[in-house]
Amino acid sequence: MTPVLEIEDVRVRYPARGLARWRRGGGAEIVSGVSLRVARGQTLGLVGESGSGKTSLARAVLGLVWISGGVVRIDGRSAAGPRDRGWHFMRRDVGMMFQDPVASLDPRMSILASVAEPLAVHGGPGALWRRERWEVAARMLERVGLERRLFDRYPHQISGGQARRVAVARALVLRPKLVIADEPTAGLDVSVQGEVLNLLLDMQAAFSLSYLIITHNLAVARHMSDRIAVMHRGRIVEEGGAEDVCVRPGHLYTRGLVGQEERVLF
Repeated sequence: MTPVLEIEDVRVRYPARGLARWRRGGGAEIVSGVSLRVARGQTLGLVGESGSGKTSLARAVLGLVWISGGVVRIDGRSAAGPRDRGWHFMRRDVGMMFQDPVASLDPRMSILASVAEPLAVHGGPGALWRRERWEVAARMLERVGLERRLFDRYPHQISGGQARRVAVARALVLRPKLVIADEPTAGLDVSVQGEVLNLLLDMQAAFSLSYLIITHNLAVARHMSDRIAVMHRGRIVEEGGAEDVCVRPGHLYTRGLVGQEERVLF
């Protein structure tokens, strides 16, 4: 069966600034030959400290940055780069939850309008009319546990936990096959973290989703994932079943992460 996501030998190089940009091969390679797969209905936790290249890899999957080598396939399809029209259609199959859900929303748009927006942007042929889009968005907001009285509020008028639920609704409104969640519990109280993670698990079961969870928190990855990949300085240094990686880490860097693991109550 074709994996929902295939990353093969992907490299991402950010261009240098100033005079160095004119040198051959100038710039820093942030992602160095990464290969990963996410199977249908499963979750891959991508773990590493800040600066390890996790978010840059996610941006490459979304087609937001050029890859300098390798290929990204979503449901068996690939595209050459951010300007390739193929990315527009591939993005329908990928939902994104950004690390700061409030900052990722337009402050001038209500919660309901923000969740309905992907239906207009990526609706494709036969896109829903405005009223239908808002009805679909409202049902999804209710599905993630938000009351209708909140729908007309703006991002700055809701709590951090509510903003996460909005982010889940916006990521799922197109019924994608893959959801990328970048630090889904960042900045939340422990009790709210558990609510958000359990919501993601409920949505995975309801919609047969695959997840790529990006986090520095090994406990979060262990709770959510079928498999864990550990990223360090742009490379995957260890990959395996979630319990195996957490209980029997093989790489020295992974052992350090296990030693630093904070106790999280779910």
